[in-house]
Amino acid sequence: MPPANGEAIAARYLFVGADRPIAFVDRAFEVLWGVRERRLRDEPWLWLERIHPDDRGEVAAALASPSGSSWVLEYRVCREDGTVVWVQDRGRVLTVRKWRQTSGLVVDVTLQRLLEERLRLHGQLLDAVGEAVIASDPAGIVTSWNPAAERLFGRSAAEAVGSPLLQLAFAPAIARQVADVLDRLFLDGRRWTGELRLRRRDGREMPGHVTLAPLLGGDGEVTGVVALVVDLSELRAAQRRAEKSEQDQSRLVEQLRRLTAHLQVVREQEQRRISRDVHDELGQMLTGLKLDVGSLRRRAAAGNGQLGGDQLRERLAGIAELVEQTLGAMRHIARQLRPPALDDLGLETAIEWLVDDFRSRTSIACELRCDLAGMAVPGAQDTAAYRIVQEALTNVARHAEASCAAVRVSLHDHVLTIDVVDDGKGVPREALRAPQSLGILGMRERARARGGELSVRRRSRGGTRVHARLPVEQPPEAAEVLDEPSAKSSDSEGPS
Repeated sequence: MPPANGEAIAARYLFVGADRPIAFVDRAFEVLWGVRERRLRDEPWLWLERIHPDDRGEVAAALASPSGSSWVLEYRVCREDGTVVWVQDRGRVLTVRKWRQTSGLVVDVTLQRLLEERLRLHGQLLDAVGEAVIASDPAGIVTSWNPAAERLFGRSAAEAVGSPLLQLAFAPAIARQVADVLDRLFLDGRRWTGELRLRRRDGREMPGHVTLAPLLGGDGEVTGVVALVVDLSELRAAQRRAEKSEQDQSRLVEQLRRLTAHLQVVREQEQRRISRDVHDELGQMLTGLKLDVGSLRRRAAAGNGQLGGDQLRERLAGIAELVEQTLGAMRHIARQLRPPALDDLGLETAIEWLVDDFRSRTSIACELRCDLAGMAVPGAQDTAAYRIVQEALTNVARHAEASCAAVRVSLHDHVLTIDVVDDGKGVPREALRAPQSLGILGMRERARARGGELSVRRRSRGGTRVHARLPVEQPPEAAEVLDEPSAKSSDSEGPS
């Protein structure tokens, strides 16, 4: 058994002669080898037999080395009770008066081996852990710096060990705060956890979650401190992205709510306008027709007061005129709802009608350049383009205080480009992105719905420019034609 005070067991030995009979052994061998001293003298071969088979050859070679040799070996001794002891053997071979003498000192190093194994295991754990682990002595000098700390702070362990912890790991602005935490830790031995500003070798600072815990000696006193450091940069960035996404989502929901309300108001206004047009225009005309027809019916039923030919023709001509006016009013109302030209004659004709109507209603000069040569059959983008031009001209009429405007629509490389400009006072800068600018928002959403984009800008010379680009989807049969060489060559000759 090892001594109660924890001191290592040491035993001396002496072999004399070539066949190594034992001349002397300490009583301590009874503990190390687990063999009685008398038996070991009687059976000297037990010396090697109790050595672990994997180590026995090295020990036997040392014992057989020539005179004057010495060695320091560590090997295992397997005792009879099954326990294994690590020993360190310091021996030598001498020739004295023609006699070969092998002597040495064997020391029990089992505890040292266990401690070394634990240290090796702890080192592997520190190397494997993903967080930075740093240890320092009571003076704040770094004694351990694992690979994760090397990656986090940009300093190698060789550079960090032996340097002050406060200067290596923490931002200068909080050095006093960290020093106070370490002082309290050495006084009361309590761990501390919190968020601190860290500093890399290149001077860049970052947020970190830090745990400072005491290292205790055998007597329970604090002999150092260990710091576990986690970089919070990615977490903070993810939180900022999440907050921005939430704000963007809230802003989008608010815009959609306002746009929905705006569309509802526009729908109600449109219905009110149509109701007024039907009541005022169609109602008056139909009432006049009803009165004329009723007068003719009453005269015909009375059998007197016959109308002359000229009078009858005059009354019928008046009725025919009212019918024509009624049809014209009906067509005007229908065009306001959706111009038939957009479906029947195409986008170019519909925009021409829209610009003509804008000129007649507002007395604002409006130049039109519309070149849609090569435009395929009407597609989904036509409605979006028409409504964008319509909304842009409506804004010019309501807000711009302009004297003239211009509309340019062109097709190039399957992209429909729209420009509506005016010479008015210009859109206020705060209205360009304001959620309340529902007309602008509606135009942008129409463009995005067709896979395009729309921008509204103040012009440096005064006025406003609405610019939109909408991709034009080609029908399958058109795409097949474009794939043919002849079609490609003819397309290259189109307008630029």
